[in-house]
Amino acid sequence: MKSWSRQSRGVLVLATVVAGPSTMAIQGAAPEAMAAPAYPIAQDSDGECSVKVQDAHASSHKPGTTNVVATMTCKSSKPHISGTVVLEQASNAGGWQQVGVGHRGKDGVARLAGNAAWDRCINGIQMRGRALFSYTTDGKNTRSVEGLGRIATISRCP
Repeated sequence: MKSWSRQSRGVLVLATVVAGPSTMAIQGAAPEAMAAPAYPIAQDSDGECSVKVQDAHASSHKPGTTNVVATMTCKSSKPHISGTVVLEQASNAGGWQQVGVGHRGKDGVARLAGNAAWDRCINGIQMRGRALFSYTTDGKNTRSVEGLGRIATISRCP
């Protein structure tokens, strides 16, 4: 059982999540008011590392820009983790266009976050994030995990 709170439409809502062997229920509020972020999580074949891509969003620290954050989390430190995060905009032709990219790497860690940003912010457009992280298992062999974020409609641009 897990309790948490969330501000929803100006109302502070408290809830308790009760999870059984095959069910999960939220008590204390309507599900649409309590929807916790369920970011897609990709894992490597043995479950050692996973990648979570958050929703693309209007930046709160740099107004007028849009960004996305992705994180690789491993069960233990790796000799090296590196990642590329891409921000994509839905195109009128039906595909996706890359508008931002970021690269990051670090040695001796179990977790690495990276981001990609676009120097524009347009309310109402659809965007998503994509990430490819790699880690070395023993200093020479490399494994990769790719994550794809949900499609998000951008809002709260200045």
